[in-house]
Formats: sequence, structure tokens, C-alpha cells
Amino acid sequence: MLIILNLVRKYVYKILVGAICLATTMAALATDLVHPLDFKGTKDETGKVIDFITSNVKETYRKAGISNSTMLRKMEREEVNSFRELTKVKDRKLLNEVIATYCKLGRCNYNTILMMYNEKLEKILSGRPNIEQKQNQS
Repeated sequence: MLIILNLVRKYVYKILVGAICLATTMAALATDLVHPLDFKGTKDETGKVIDFITSNVKETYRKAGISNSTMLRKMEREEVNSFRELTKVKDRKLLNEVIATYCKLGRCNYNTILMMYNEKLEKILSGRPNIEQKQNQS
């Protein structure tokens, strides 16, 4: 029984990863993306963010054949959390580049944008010597 349960978990995980990685045609939805650094927290903006997330998640998972409402709510929560984190980022230029790149590829969701922003920021920061390294070189 445990073996079957583990196989089911792996299968569900692969479906989720595959669904997230699907390059969907979300160009129409990309125009509704609320830029996290322009978000002021008004009721109208909040509604737009929620509408974008809800429709984006629903469409992405519908194309992957997943319609489980519990799964959709979980993914929506992850998107909201990613949006909140994106409102705190410091490098607007980098964020704009990530949004442009991934929305063009059909991966226009806050979770992907946050993940790729962090990855690119880490690469940028790892290429810069820190203060201690500079002092030791002097």
C-alpha cells in the first residue's frame, strides 16, 4: 500500500511540475499583469491582482487537465505569496527584464517571475566581490 501511495505522489508531483513548466499562450493575460512595484494596495488594484491570479492559474491547470479545486486554491495562494514578495524587490530594471522575458514565453505568473528574478539576482551578486574580499585584496 505504501509503495502505491509513493507512486501516486510521484505521479501527481510530475503532473504539477509539467503543468507549471508548460509554455502556455498567456499573451492576453499578460496585459492584465499588475506590476508588483507599481502596486499601491488600492481595492481596485487588489481586485485586478486576484482576478489575474485566479484566471491565470485556472487556465494553466485546465490546459494540463487538472481541475481539482483544492489544488487550484493552493496554487493561487502560492501566486499571491510570490506577488507579495515581488512588491519588496529592489532592482526594478532586473524585474522588468524578467517580466518581459517570461511573459513573452507564456510563463507570465508571479511564481515564475519571482523564482527567475531571485536566480538572476543571485548570479549578479555572486559575480561581485564582497567588502571583505576587497579589503583583503588591498
